[in-house]
Amino acid sequence: MIKAFARADHERGRFHGANDSLMDQNISAVAHQRGDNADHMLTLNFGVVAALWFGGVQVNTGGLQLGQLIAFINYSRRR
Repeated sequence: MIKAFARADHERGRFHGANDSLMDQNISAVAHQRGDNADHMLTLNFGVVAALWFGGVQVNTGGLQLGQLIAFINYSRRR
């Protein structure tokens, strides 16, 4: 029991060191994920704009129905 009390400060320091390391890893992972999400959303939005552009031309010429275009956009946005 006495030995455990004598090592309390040492163990607290080990815990704080491990905790800080884990916190740094989590912050890094979240920052990386945030960047990936932004790239992913930008790509998806460019795809929707392209589908609306080319699909709109097809709808105007009668080659595609509006419902088909909307369905394509909805299916492409699913993860």
